Amino acid sequence: MSDTELWARRLERERRARKEAETLLESKSHELYLANKALQQSYDAIAAAKNYTENILRSLMNALMVVTPDGTIQAVNVAACSLLGYSEAELVGWPMTKILAVSDSASPDQETGLADVIRHGALRSVEKVYRTKDGRSIPVLFSGSIMYDDTGSVEGIVCIAQDITERK
Repeated sequence: MSDTELWARRLERERRARKEAETLLESKSHELYLANKALQQSYDAIAAAKNYTENILRSLMNALMVVTPDGTIQAVNVAACSLLGYSEAELVGWPMTKILAVSDSASPDQETGLADVIRHGALRSVEKVYRTKDGRSIPVLFSGSIMYDDTGSVEGIVCIAQDITERK
């Protein structure tokens, strides 16, 4: 076999290998494109669900707070901020006892009702008094229920309060 024939065979092998590599690259690129498209669709669906949920929370007329089992405020809605006169940034991280008018005779757990929520799983329509930023007392009808995580552990407590000032 002559040198020319050897070079021709090598060149042909390289062309086939390059063609196979290009075909594989095109296939993998298409797979990556499809995976990216599916990921984007999942992201869009999650973003839409998040926006929908946030819109529900913004639209609630009653004050909503999510607190840890020890009573630290994790999240609030616009109605809670409006009722109490605080911004969201001021309320998040505070103990719930800062906004509840606590009587001297009750422990903070008894007064907030969180111990009852944890013990019974829920607390419905109990009269409490919220204290606003400017010191006013606002009677509210308080309800709370436990929020569990995926493992069944208590993740937090969802608290709803309805201003009942006009009923009083």
